[in-house]
Amino acid sequence: MASTIFRKMADIYNYQVGFWQRQFLQELFRTVVSLRGRAGFTNLARFSLLHEQTFRRHLQKAFRWVWFNLTVFRLRRHPEELTIGVFDCSFLPKSGTETWGPRPVLFIAGRPVEKGMEVSVLGIVATGSRRAFGVDATQTPPDLSTDQTGGYSRVDFYLEQITDPCGELAGLVVSYWVTGGFYVKQKVFDTVIGQRGNLITRLRSDANLRQATAPCTPVRRKTGPADQNSTTAKSTGMIARNSPGVSTRSGVFQISLRFGCSRR
Repeated sequence: MASTIFRKMADIYNYQVGFWQRQFLQELFRTVVSLRGRAGFTNLARFSLLHEQTFRRHLQKAFRWVWFNLTVFRLRRHPEELTIGVFDCSFLPKSGTETWGPRPVLFIAGRPVEKGMEVSVLGIVATGSRRAFGVDATQTPPDLSTDQTGGYSRVDFYLEQITDPCGELAGLVVSYWVTGGFYVKQKVFDTVIGQRGNLITRLRSDANLRQATAPCTPVRRKTGPADQNSTTAKSTGMIARNSPGVSTRSGVFQISLRFGCSRR
């Protein structure tokens, strides 16, 4: 299977994998599948014929992992299948002092702050077969600010992960991007729209909602005596905007409201 992927990489991206690197990667894939425990260099050497220093030396060399992952996706997806892109951050616990970048990170709201590494992950999903494929995973630099008013921030770093493989993703026709509520920011909407895409995300509780369609008149739905005060209805066509300049192509949501809207 790995040999087929390497040949396809040469055909699609004109990227030739050397003989020794090809042999190492094939051994690496076989070892990872049979590995028990953490995928560290020492543990990899226990389940492989290769030495620990061999894993360290080869994994320090450059390799086009994005092209490799996209080639795997092209071999597995149906040509007529709709493809969407996803991106979000994850967390890897790390308590050591020698690894670059560990810092206090709050992974989930409500959990205490843990020391570890934040990883920004980019993936693509084949909606027909419901298969998700990882494209890129990059460790977030620890010294970047979350302030949007300053210079280069964490959001800029996240957006570079989308814009860098734009040429490779163009052939897959990724028109929709899905992410979490942290990315509901003007800069993110502008970047996705600039890539001719649509952003689907979760709105924050303090989001500024404006109607993307014609105004509607709120009306109550007829209910029984037991639930007269619990009337709910769904309204579509709402869009999150941080400023009047956001295009209506970005992020159409279906929101549950207390009162319905009757279109005139």
